[in-house]
Amino acid sequence: MITLTMERKIKYYKNENGRCFIDEFISSLTPNVQEKVLWTLKLLRDIEILKRPYFSKLQNSDGIWEAIIDSGSNTFRVLFFFDAGFIVVLTHGFTKKTQKTPPEEIKKAEAYKKDYLSRK
Repeated sequence: MITLTMERKIKYYKNENGRCFIDEFISSLTPNVQEKVLWTLKLLRDIEILKRPYFSKLQNSDGIWEAIIDSGSNTFRVLFFFDAGFIVVLTHGFTKKTQKTPPEEIKKAEAYKKDYLSRK
């Protein structure tokens, strides 16, 4: 069986002051969790069809997706959206403490997407 692979381009969202929330998030993690996050982002870059258990499109959002990273008893999320073609823009990450993705995290990602597209 042949698995189709592709390569998306991954970009980190930066606000107009140059602050990069996803970089700050990844830097705050332990080396072991950083490794898991980067492994998951490589899947995002390389696999054709994004689906659970690693990725999920968030319902009732403006095209926001989440990468799902489990490490021990902790769950981490990286939110992202797609730009033209095969460009993925990572907005920010957080430690998930509730069953559903918090609406305020989705709103942040949507605001970052709007800002990114307006300055593009």
